[in-house]
Amino acid sequence: MEREPSSQENPKQELIAGLRRLKTDYKDGIPDEIKHSTSKDSGWKVQRGVWFQAVANKLGAILRRQYSDEALLSKELSDELLAYWRALTSPDHPLKQRLTQQSDIDEAEAMIDKVIAELEK
Repeated sequence: MEREPSSQENPKQELIAGLRRLKTDYKDGIPDEIKHSTSKDSGWKVQRGVWFQAVANKLGAILRRQYSDEALLSKELSDELLAYWRALTSPDHPLKQRLTQQSDIDEAEAMIDKVIAELEK
């Protein structure tokens, strides 16, 4: 029986799994009321301080690898990811001023999908 490679043997698989969890471990949609991390029914993608922070952290970890000694992405996707990450983590990002919209979630998920597709190559 063949064993699965550990995450240390295949760091790309660990990154892919983490990105997929961002898409599956949080609830989709926009709830009728504002949800906070202390809300009884939390775990929504709409939560800026939870889901978007997790997205920024995971994408930042990929960028750190990209710009150290382990290029994982094409130059084109790397540049696009860096621009998205900078905008997402900027104090001037619209998410800091208003409630999350479905288009914000869609944009983040599209970036996650692009990175997963490239890592799977």
